[in-house]
Amino acid sequence: HIVPVLARGPGRRPAGLRVADAVFGAMVGAGWPPAQATRIGALMRYFITGSALGSFAGGFVDDETAYDPADYPHLGQAHLLADHRRQVDEGAFETGLRALLDGLAIQYEQYARPVGGDAATVRPVPNRP
Repeated sequence: HIVPVLARGPGRRPAGLRVADAVFGAMVGAGWPPAQATRIGALMRYFITGSALGSFAGGFVDDETAYDPADYPHLGQAHLLADHRRQVDEGAFETGLRALLDGLAIQYEQYARPVGGDAATVRPVPNRP
């Protein structure tokens, strides 16, 4: 599997370091504190790597008898997930990404504010980690 190799980060690979440097620099330049920019970079890597590791829907067998209602009263349709694997997994990724981006937008408003009324220029809000 290549995923564990990619998940390790840039290491000493020049191309990976250039990407990390560009992304980090852009985030700090946009007003994110360096520590938070680092956390966001890690968050996105974890999110994307995790989604590449396997299918959520594919983890459920398509055998209806595997989900006895006496044992699993809420999994009555779990056997159908395999047939909708792509839709479920892509929908989950989109839902997660939207939640991450929306949450980061809220945080950004707390970390940065316009300088001199110019919304394109921001500065860090003092006393934030």
